[in-house]
Amino acid sequence: MFGKKVRKRSVETVLKEIELLVNQYGVKELHIIDDIFNVDLARAKQICDEIVNRGIKVKIAFPNGLRADMMDRELIQKLKKAGCYSTIYAIETASPRLQKLIHKNLDLEKTKQVIEWTYQEGIIPQAFAMLGFPSETLEEMESTIEYTVNSKLLRCWFFTVVVYPRTELLEIAKRSYPDFNFSNYDWFDLRYWSDVPFYYRATGINTFKIQRNAYRRFYLRPQIILKLFWKYPKNITFLWGIYWGLRATFTSVYRLEEWYRAMKMYLKRKLKFSLR
Repeated sequence: MFGKKVRKRSVETVLKEIELLVNQYGVKELHIIDDIFNVDLARAKQICDEIVNRGIKVKIAFPNGLRADMMDRELIQKLKKAGCYSTIYAIETASPRLQKLIHKNLDLEKTKQVIEWTYQEGIIPQAFAMLGFPSETLEEMESTIEYTVNSKLLRCWFFTVVVYPRTELLEIAKRSYPDFNFSNYDWFDLRYWSDVPFYYRATGINTFKIQRNAYRRFYLRPQIILKLFWKYPKNITFLWGIYWGLRATFTSVYRLEEWYRAMKMYLKRKLKFSLR
């Protein structure tokens, strides 16, 4: 979607902006959205060093994901010293076949090691995972869930895959499900989630049930609940996360997804009310 070219701002420009936000506007926490912040390790480490050297006191989080297999322990240590308390790694899938299919080619063993380093250095490790790629098997979805549960991750989001028009993923879907009627597919039901996942429509397999099971297995573990309350800063992000966590857990455990989605669609249609 964004291509492969990278334009990097200079370290000095980045630091001047951080100093402006912290010193002039009183910003106490930065959320860095750059998901390839660590593509240049030397530059990333220099930014961290300069934050420390200039005495900038700020909390840092990476909510949009970093490339896990391009991290090293030194960068994680420097991030911690610079004020980083949380980072997300975009794993997507624990299936080597699917990693190749979607051209992610993530080194899964290195990623698990990086997650452990992140945890050991005192940064909260989190992840994005995706369920329901075209041609994905139930065993491959299970391997992704197992990968996250058996790691040092403290939080994980399990998204269902959305197939967008004019993408290579759509062509893979057409090859995988030749009998599926794509002419009737609702292309307007497209965000980063879908009210009815494509995989559910194409295979009849209840993706919500698999997603529900993933959330239940990951979060309904006493050690995870205790660590989240102990380690996570008590700020608005934490409270927002609690809301989403409770909503996902209760709708999952009590199987309220269909009721909630039906209610949301009704309100949007009849009352023109927007629910997230």
